[in-house]
Amino acid sequence: MAANPTNEILPLQVAGTYNRDKNYDEALKFVDQSIKIKETFQNLSAKANILWAGGQEGRCDQSRRRGDRQGQSRQAPTPRLLKSGSPI
Repeated sequence: MAANPTNEILPLQVAGTYNRDKNYDEALKFVDQSIKIKETFQNLSAKANILWAGGQEGRCDQSRRRGDRQGQSRQAPTPRLLKSGSPI
């Protein structure tokens, strides 16, 4: 994280590694760091999954709802079409 403290992806990847090793406390520490840098659907979803895997289903719902709102606020870009109907 010292290399680029504004990159939310690296702590998210570290959290995933700890989660796979069933070290949920460390995974939560790093996913929270990722969320602090930049809140995204991916890191909120990861936090909900880590909480669920760690047996904290009650806390999982809050992260899941925040992730749902984050995902809904992002509008997927739609491709522009030529008159023929094929993408540009």
